[in-house]
Amino acid sequence: MKHSSKERRRWLVWHANHGRNIAATSRQFGISRSTLYRWLGRYDPDKPSKPLRAHSRKPHNKRKPLWSEHHLVRVADISAEHPKWGCIRLHRAVVAQGWQVSASTVGRMLRRINSRCPICNGSDRHEAQIHAFRRDLHNLDIPLRKPPGIPRGHASKKDKDAAVSEAEQIIQNRDWDRN
Repeated sequence: MKHSSKERRRWLVWHANHGRNIAATSRQFGISRSTLYRWLGRYDPDKPSKPLRAHSRKPHNKRKPLWSEHHLVRVADISAEHPKWGCIRLHRAVVAQGWQVSASTVGRMLRRINSRCPICNGSDRHEAQIHAFRRDLHNLDIPLRKPPGIPRGHASKKDKDAAVSEAEQIIQNRDWDRN
């Protein structure tokens, strides 16, 4: 957020106190006139204590995919068979199978596959052999789980205490008075 709510309120108060001159107010604070007009539109003089916060710039509507999971898996299979192919060649292969889909849609599918393949379950590696193995497991409805973590070689507190007590016993049992 570039300007705080207090700064915006200061702009609007100054604007009201100095003859409602848009150009003078924007020059005074170093902001564009369109910015000042935007905040004047959002300001409610009946509720002066209402904060002047920026609205979210996130899109209100997100495009939903036009393909099914089956189509995505099939494009992922073709992509795994031919990893060097881009969206144009994959589009030709998909059209040859009888699907009516555009090259840009295949490109969006490919982008989705490379970021999060439905077979590889978000794995960073989308390679032909791994993909084929996981596809077969997916077709058999076998849940694919991550392997258990490899235990690290860190010492626990018990191990440290045992080593210290063992060293103390060696020192105590040792005959130091030998000549």
